[in-house]
Amino acid sequence: MNKLVSLIVGNPLVIVWIALTAFVAGAATAGSAAWWVQGLRITSVEQDFTRYRQALKTQEQARREREAKQREDERETYRREKDELEKRIAEGDAFKRCVAAGKCGRVRVVASGSCSPSLRLPTRSGTDGTGGGAVPVAGSSATDKSEEEPGVVADCARVQLRLNRLQDAVEAQEGY
Repeated sequence: MNKLVSLIVGNPLVIVWIALTAFVAGAATAGSAAWWVQGLRITSVEQDFTRYRQALKTQEQARREREAKQREDERETYRREKDELEKRIAEGDAFKRCVAAGKCGRVRVVASGSCSPSLRLPTRSGTDGTGGGAVPVAGSSATDKSEEEPGVVADCARVQLRLNRLQDAVEAQEGY
């Protein structure tokens, strides 16, 4: 021990070398430990991000499958309703129901106070605006006694079916 003390006291540079060696050893140990901890943190974040992206892909795929199933269900419902409508049109039922409901073959007279006084719808007799008149088929006059063409009613029924399906689709959306 005396020899070590005499070496340190005899040469002050030895103290500097001992201090530098201790500093380098401590820095290397602490630096490698910090580097290892940072590596663990970065790896953890990368794994979390990868799991997040996989979860997003899974949710997106599930949403696409749900929407595809919903579209297919809507197509099938529309096909069924359209087939039933076409059957009723072929049987003449759509036109009969339209006439029975008072929506085909007659027009409603507009009261003189509700619109412009100059607006008058033609009547069957052509004498006054109190009675209903036939809805004229294209190419015929308002006084012709023919009823509304059944083809027009069939087209109207088809359009109405499409509008009903569209309205159902709009109302089925989230946030409606």
